[in-house]
Amino acid sequence: MMTNSKNILATVILILAAAVISIIYLKPNNSLQPVKLGGEFQGESIDGDVSLSDFKGKLVLLYFGYTSCPDICPTSLTTMKFALNELDDDQLAQIQPIFYSVDPERDSLQQLQIYSQFFSPLILGMTGSRQQIDNAIKQYGAYYRMVDQPDSAMGYTVDHSSKIYLIDQQGEFLGTVSHNNPNQLVEKIHSILK
Repeated sequence: MMTNSKNILATVILILAAAVISIIYLKPNNSLQPVKLGGEFQGESIDGDVSLSDFKGKLVLLYFGYTSCPDICPTSLTTMKFALNELDDDQLAQIQPIFYSVDPERDSLQQLQIYSQFFSPLILGMTGSRQQIDNAIKQYGAYYRMVDQPDSAMGYTVDHSSKIYLIDQQGEFLGTVSHNNPNQLVEKIHSILK
């Protein structure tokens, strides 16, 4: 009986100690700032090395995907295409749309150029090393993951973000728009370029 009481007391003390520690160490710290998304990214296009800073002075429309994507990527690039078709020449000169492949093992630079320009000659197709891709994905709060498809000739597919990331003329991340709403994208572009 005495042993049971000691065990219960020890358990209560451990629970209280854990609660005190969590209150002290896990309480919200008002000095912490929210994670800031965006920043410089690098990669390569058929014309050579590419960095976000290459497009300073332009509004960048960034999309992560891959050329073997069956539906989301074509929808997203079609959204870009329709939005670009709604802009005049002066506005188009102030924009750089980018299709950044997260699948460099299958997406050659030549294939990326052909695929991107099928939707619009203005869209830059690029990819990078796995480290460059992972850095860009992390910086913009995006995601991707390879999914094995053993019964498919493709071998794998890629789950990935489906948003268009807007980056202003100074390289600052502005936010995202839906991958399938060209009207929303046009409105955002107009509000930024004014």
